[in-house]
Amino acid sequence: MDVAALRTQLESLRGVSTDSVRLRNARLWAGADVIVTDVMPEAVKSGFRPDARYVVTPFAHQLSWLIVQMWESFKPFMNGTTKIEFFGRLANAANRQIAGSETGEDASELLHAVLHEGFAIADELEDGSFQYLVVAVGNNIYDDLIDEAERQGYLTVDETLRWFSDRGLS
Repeated sequence: MDVAALRTQLESLRGVSTDSVRLRNARLWAGADVIVTDVMPEAVKSGFRPDARYVVTPFAHQLSWLIVQMWESFKPFMNGTTKIEFFGRLANAANRQIAGSETGEDASELLHAVLHEGFAIADELEDGSFQYLVVAVGNNIYDDLIDEAERQGYLTVDETLRWFSDRGLS
């Protein structure tokens, strides 16, 4: 699969209704050190494995469905090392959107932010700039090390909607 086909698959996800029964009933995502849930669990005992990266949202099922769909599209481009960065970046995008929401959490805005991150990753795969840590010590990923002032690709909700609209994906 080439990146153009990947983008086409991502574009097809843009129009999915967040009210869809299949999205509301999707199995919650847990994998690659990322857990999507609607309730933060009580303190988890640390063990051999590092703490997971949590995304806590009332739209956990919808987000989990989107993450699975995106993984199916990105799988041919990923391996055991790069997938930790991929899932971590999707979780970081979700958490940035949740933390930055001025109007309260909204399923559509959350999914747009994560899908936008997928387009950013596709661009990086195409131009060879996708960066990741070979070893994710303590569940840190390359995206965690980027200073917020240097971060490219994160958009406000309005900027994200405009980005999709400018590409005819509204």
